[in-house]
Amino acid sequence: MSAQNPFPPDGDVLIMSPTGKNWKLHSWQLVNYAPKIGALLKNVAARTITKGMRAEAHTIRWWIEMIPFGAFDDQRFRDFVCVPEKKKGKLTLHSAGAFNGIGEVSFERTYDNLFRMLYSMPPNLTDDIDDGGANLYITDCVSILQAAAFIGSLPSVRTYIESYLLRINQKLWVHVAKAPEAWSDVAVRLQSAIIFRESIIHIAGGLELPGLINRSSFDNIEYGKICLQVAERKCRELRDKKIDVERRLLQYYPQRLIRRETPEKIPGRADYGSDIYYWQALTMCRQFFQSSIMANRHHRHEDGGVEFYRTVFRCDYIDKHAADEFHQLFAMSTKGKQCLADAVEVIKDDHRVVIADLLEDHLQLRTTVRSKPLRYLTCTSVLEEELPWIANPGLGAGSIPGQIEDGVASDGSASPDRAGREIMNRGGGPSAGKVPGKKTRTGKAAMARDEGEDSEEEGEQQNNDDDSSREEDDVDEGEYMGGA
Repeated sequence: MSAQNPFPPDGDVLIMSPTGKNWKLHSWQLVNYAPKIGALLKNVAARTITKGMRAEAHTIRWWIEMIPFGAFDDQRFRDFVCVPEKKKGKLTLHSAGAFNGIGEVSFERTYDNLFRMLYSMPPNLTDDIDDGGANLYITDCVSILQAAAFIGSLPSVRTYIESYLLRINQKLWVHVAKAPEAWSDVAVRLQSAIIFRESIIHIAGGLELPGLINRSSFDNIEYGKICLQVAERKCRELRDKKIDVERRLLQYYPQRLIRRETPEKIPGRADYGSDIYYWQALTMCRQFFQSSIMANRHHRHEDGGVEFYRTVFRCDYIDKHAADEFHQLFAMSTKGKQCLADAVEVIKDDHRVVIADLLEDHLQLRTTVRSKPLRYLTCTSVLEEELPWIANPGLGAGSIPGQIEDGVASDGSASPDRAGREIMNRGGGPSAGKVPGKKTRTGKAAMARDEGEDSEEEGEQQNNDDDSSREEDDVDEGEYMGGA
């Protein structure tokens, strides 16, 4: 392999772009790891390679042309057709006049990176991580993912694409926060547990809040229904957890107030008398909780109760003004007021344990002190057995790959706290799909390993009779390999 052409020189399949760029790959590699391209070889007789041809490094047995993509209008993708060997090897490239041959067209970049991954070579991704919010970097990764789905290569490249996405760390999580609907679908295609969990945490947290999650976008993505079902289930679990926390706030007794009878002692009036300030503080806290719930600031509030829960956890209630109102009815000495104020702070701190689980942050996203806090809770947990590809191991095995929703690559510059319907029109780099939800064409079934090997053997048998006469007509492969 040369630095200019990293692909193996002994490949027997030549994939040709309309601009003249070529890739020389192995048929066994395509049959096993790109079965929808490998299946094309089954119906076209392979050229016989003689010893003399092999000695001159002429190894091509099949020619595959890239033709316009028929599923939907997107210049990043191509369909493939295996063309039989013409007289003197002259091949006609489809739509060759559509490109001027100057510079790299988008589909060439996509498939060059995909073929590199099939050979475990690093792809050439756009490096805009530091300057552009990684929009083009992410678009490259998602383009490879989609192209791999169209040729049946997802199992071979999932791990690579996931690892390249995770390398950009917080920039990735900002993009996920801005478009969790689309990223949940990407995560299922990648079978990435960490990205799927991140997406579902955002969706479940904001699903019942107005303007945060666009439910209709799930209709336009391949695994949208499955992702929405998981998110809705997690949203119900979150609501039940909120209700349980609210109930516990009204029933909770701090451990410092509990006095149990023992064989040595029965609590008396003096014991309870010493706790009078704590009991008063507990009453004041419960009054605040009840007032907030009656004012509909709990889980039924338009913010899902998140501000109420955060207020309780911050101990940011029963301030000096509230204490002064209390003392207008229940007068105390200066010393008594100070003792009660101290007791209130202690009891408020005791209640933090009730609310703590609800305010756990399970996101990979890390915000700064200057960032706006998210408008929803992020304590959702997705268990291993709840991952769609674990719950349904055959997920997507017989489905037709669809487009990835618009908005996967956003500008990545602002706070992840999104405005309503922002997902549908935030596009920093090239869009991940111009026609969301449009179905792709049905292709031939993927060819199994043994069928692919049989097809190669049949091709050899059909062409082994007149090697010498065919050798005279064989054209020099050099004219096809100029761009390889």
